[in-house]
Amino acid sequence: VGLYGSLNEMSVDNGALVFDDSGYLGNYPGANSNRVVVSGSGSVWNNKTNFTAGGSGVANSLVITNGGVVYGRYSYAGSSSNGNRVVVSGANSRWDYFSLAIGQSGGSDNQVEINCGATVAGPLTPSQYSYVVVGGKAGFTGNVVRVGDGGVFDFNTLIVTNAGNSVLNSGGIYQFSSTTPTITTNGTEATSPIVLTNGIISFRNLANAPLGAGTQLARITYQGDNGYRLNGATNASVASYLFDSVANTGNAANYQRLHLTGLNPRWQSTVLTVGLGGALWATNTQATVSAVFTNNGTLRVVNATLAFSQAATLNGTVSIDLDRLATTNGVVLNTALTLGASSTLQLSGGTYTNAQDLVLFRYSGTRSGVFATETGVPPKYKILYGPETDGWIRLVRAGRGTVVVVQ
Repeated sequence: VGLYGSLNEMSVDNGALVFDDSGYLGNYPGANSNRVVVSGSGSVWNNKTNFTAGGSGVANSLVITNGGVVYGRYSYAGSSSNGNRVVVSGANSRWDYFSLAIGQSGGSDNQVEINCGATVAGPLTPSQYSYVVVGGKAGFTGNVVRVGDGGVFDFNTLIVTNAGNSVLNSGGIYQFSSTTPTITTNGTEATSPIVLTNGIISFRNLANAPLGAGTQLARITYQGDNGYRLNGATNASVASYLFDSVANTGNAANYQRLHLTGLNPRWQSTVLTVGLGGALWATNTQATVSAVFTNNGTLRVVNATLAFSQAATLNGTVSIDLDRLATTNGVVLNTALTLGASSTLQLSGGTYTNAQDLVLFRYSGTRSGVFATETGVPPKYKILYGPETDGWIRLVRAGRGTVVVVQ
């Protein structure tokens, strides 16, 4: 598209498929301001080997949106030219690569933007030959990857060369499929040009995911409140961890929240604490926490079952979305449950009308206390507490009596 010429356009939409061996957008000098849009579910541009968005031409653009997909085994954005731009935006929109280079051969001001739930991802199976390089020859600057608004940048090797090139993440996700990701910076700047601000570090489909300290994750500059996500993964066990806000810890590299999602994720430590400004989220999953657990912040369950294998103390807020229930058991405690004097049960979702009892909590040990505050209980419903041993906490139709245990 624009091999030698300018102002050419191609649209791949409405489920259209484009297949080639190598794809080029603005390839030779003078091939400027060409544009390709891949839009809509099922719309695919599949490049078997090479894909270049801006070879030697300038100001070329690729937009992948609304579920469109581009494949390019060896992908380039602004190989030896300036001002090229790739935007990947919207849920299920993807750009899949084996290796990806932005401005590698002598280009400046080339940009890749990943936002609104879109994904730019390396191979599903980690490979030592898969990498992302931002920048290249000395003197060429302004090459940048911007991740935001839930966008996912998935890689295991990231290299940022020379001052003036960067990877900037604000509200997005850095995701890894290796326990030993490689992160290399130019080493000449006072702070790392790889930045995470109010975003997430995520690991997918692996065991022993590192937390950060003592690994190359420490080469990232952390700002604001950041999260740690186990996406079908298990973390490397630690003695204890506190998830809390940077306002309370003073350390942006200490994660504010733990997010469990995907296929059977598991957190493991001796002790796990969610601080006053911290959170634990379980979404779209069946997750496990293997630790003595204390919640002083927010525990959120959305379309998930969350199981605790050791004693749990709930002092803060527990939020359960009634409109997005995974099973009849939202939180399973295979141990003792303590409900603190400041505990709050917060139910959300205003359309719940099921006449059947809903088990919100099930515990096999002893329950101590009740929730001090209950909010969001649907009209004509109430919270019913079962036996103090081997019992449950249910949402039931109003008019049901208390439980009497006769021994």
